[in-house]
Amino acid sequence: RLEIRRAADGVFERVFIAPVPFLCALALREVARSAEGARGDPLRQALFLDLGAGTTDLCILRGYYPGPEDQVRLAAAGDEIDRLLVEGTQARYPDVKLSPVAATDLKEAHAFVGEPSAPVRVDVMVGGRPRPVDLTGALRNACQAVVDATVEAAALLVASADPDLVARLLENIVCTGGGSRIRNLAPYVEAAFVARGFEGVRVRVVEESKKAVARGARMLAARVGEGEWQVT
Repeated sequence: RLEIRRAADGVFERVFIAPVPFLCALALREVARSAEGARGDPLRQALFLDLGAGTTDLCILRGYYPGPEDQVRLAAAGDEIDRLLVEGTQARYPDVKLSPVAATDLKEAHAFVGEPSAPVRVDVMVGGRPRPVDLTGALRNACQAVVDATVEAAALLVASADPDLVARLLENIVCTGGGSRIRNLAPYVEAAFVARGFEGVRVRVVEESKKAVARGARMLAARVGEGEWQVT
């Protein structure tokens, strides 16, 4: 939070720092309420898994602004998938050195967990010439390492919640962020929770979550009281 305030210094007169999952939930609230009533309110009782590039943020929402005990931040995120993909590719093809940009592009185009719909076979440049390589195993291992770490942390967060809240959290797990575009993510996360002994698990992925976060930020800014802003 301190780093964010420092970055805003001289750019904005004042800031209000809020968790990304909370902003996304704000934007989803009106649609959910109109479609499902209070039960569909993602701010009421939900577990958000926001899989970003630099961090993965987990957040329990229960109808009010989340406190520190409701949040967990992990370093395992999209950048880690890139790193593991580079390592896994080079382990199988020692002469293939994916650049960070190439790894990111391949991840964004083909990322998946579980069973792929088709093998991930692509051409990469080696010695100035294209070479066909099979990245299926390396990409699956990279994605699943990060998603498994996310589920493990999320399971611990759920286990620490009020027992009366657990069932509702498990049936309302929401995945957001760029990592939510990983193919097969929802069923994979559901199965991972079930494998850990949880029941009644339901996971959904938010489409265009970046736009939802932006809308939520605008909505929150309109509601923040004059004395709640932080001067930079």
